[in-house]
Amino acid sequence: MQHAPNVIYIVDDESLMPDTSDFSAYKQSNSVNFTIPNYEKTFSQSTSRFKISTGEKVSLALQVASFSMPAIGLLAGGISAGLRVKELLTNSSELSETEKLEKEIAEEELTRFLVNHAVTPNIANEAGFSFPPGHPRSGTAYRLHPLAGYADESKNKLYIPHESFDELLFEEREAELIKLLVKLGATQISIKHMHCLNTASDTSGSVEAGNNIVEGSVSAGVKKTNSSHRSWDREFLLNPRQENIKKIDDREYAWLKFEPNWQTILIAREFGGCTKASLELKEKTAFSSKSAASLGVKFPTLNGSVSGDIERNMDSNHNIFIEVEFVLMQSS
Repeated sequence: MQHAPNVIYIVDDESLMPDTSDFSAYKQSNSVNFTIPNYEKTFSQSTSRFKISTGEKVSLALQVASFSMPAIGLLAGGISAGLRVKELLTNSSELSETEKLEKEIAEEELTRFLVNHAVTPNIANEAGFSFPPGHPRSGTAYRLHPLAGYADESKNKLYIPHESFDELLFEEREAELIKLLVKLGATQISIKHMHCLNTASDTSGSVEAGNNIVEGSVSAGVKKTNSSHRSWDREFLLNPRQENIKKIDDREYAWLKFEPNWQTILIAREFGGCTKASLELKEKTAFSSKSAASLGVKFPTLNGSVSGDIERNMDSNHNIFIEVEFVLMQSS
């Protein structure tokens, strides 16, 4: 594989990787290893030894549905729009023809996802992929660091857990910004974290029942909106030495060239002798994976009499407000 994929999904062993996997070259048990130019994969070529349980299908489907990436948009859109988790849980003989088709499409999309993204920890290691401490973990999806190919080589094959992708990048950017401010001669750095989480749910359902005495139906809908806010402060008091304040080498910083506000402070400090500045650091950027996300799941139908839908929307905002004071620069 010439280029590191944007997304990988860790599985326990190679039996969960289709024979047409993009990582077939690394598979120890793969008996046939060849490629045909301009050949488009067909999943009928996967052998019977490729098996994934119903529980794994559902877990994977829900996890994949949280992505907002073109490569797996079909499945994510399908689950929220019409491919129910119910179809993956129910035996095909109990489904209608339409539901059987939905089940077949959902399973094919899951197979497609595994073909493109599933790897074992051993294969990830052999391919040179790196992870945060404690990773990789089975059943977890990872995204390639957004600065792969733009920063130093340590980012080129660094994978971050999808579920904490934005949080970890935010912490990385904050740490690099503090490093920059300290190197510029900061005497005081005041940091205020503001975190807001908005959650909205829309639940609807209906019950239809009947016998030889009475027939009836009930329908209901509930909408709930919750919002929570929290904030916390941190402060650094420093005593920089003039001899340690030197011109910044941007090669020591991965994010500096992508942060216009940081560049403004750098110029103001190095060329204007700035002694006080403020800026805001936002979690959501062009590199983020988060947007206002929604996931719709239909309750399984019980004896054809109970049905319902639940849709949840979550949106979080985490911003940092920073005020910094610098030591007065001595004129040379």
